[in-house]
Amino acid sequence: MCPVKVHKWADIGDKEKEHMWAAVTDSFTNENMEAYKEHVLDHMKELWRKWRSDLLRYKIIHKKLTLKAAYNASPPDGLNKSEWQWLIKEIFSKREFKGKSLNYNPFSFIMCSEI
Repeated sequence: MCPVKVHKWADIGDKEKEHMWAAVTDSFTNENMEAYKEHVLDHMKELWRKWRSDLLRYKIIHKKLTLKAAYNASPPDGLNKSEWQWLIKEIFSKREFKGKSLNYNPFSFIMCSEI
């Protein structure tokens, strides 16, 4: 439902966000659903960011895989190979991401490996 191949939440288009919102309104009813829209989308943003962080933590770091090994490995459930490789190459391997990541250890063979 949420796009994978985007660098940040702000890069997700309005059309995609409306699709996500429609999934919520299809499942829940309330007289004043629109009043909750901004809050719900903000919560989705946080969940999306945590999900990507969990992919790094549980599918790479906890398995003690290098980024290169993870790049060549089977993708986690819910992702296809192209999406997984894009995340590793375009997000997890970037210096800016490594600098912001709480999981980053400059001496770690996991995060220092090249693809």
